[in-house]
Amino acid sequence: MKTIAKNWQLALRIILILVAVAMIIVGFFQLNSYYRDEKTQKTAITATIVKNSQDNDEQLLHYKFLGEAYTVAPRDKFIHSYGKVGNEIEIFVQNSNPSKAFFQKHAKGEETLGAIFLGWGLLLILIAWLERRLLGILKRAEKFEIN
Repeated sequence: MKTIAKNWQLALRIILILVAVAMIIVGFFQLNSYYRDEKTQKTAITATIVKNSQDNDEQLLHYKFLGEAYTVAPRDKFIHSYGKVGNEIEIFVQNSNPSKAFFQKHAKGEETLGAIFLGWGLLLILIAWLERRLLGILKRAEKFEIN
């Protein structure tokens, strides 16, 4: 019975560590994306909210920048609501890549999300390490009491 419990304990610890590592990786990618987008220059323009012909549930933004028309979903769309179809709203477009649009000039939501993932991943790693350390201490104390 002890070996089954140890195997389950080991399996759960491995799963915990894998989830923690995945969260740390997602956090780093999110922060990297935020800082990369933050460094580029953006221009404020007006865009119109339109429907996507492929998926009627998703709304897109249509705008013109330097004479070319674009229909895209903003990169920070999970943070803000669009509004109603046909409304005009102010967005920010990257000068170097006009197909990247943002609702805010400085998207702090991406930075916050990356920091949350990174923090939770590090916390899970710390919990797994402390749990392993505590079990080692208890095992040594058990041996000491028996002898």
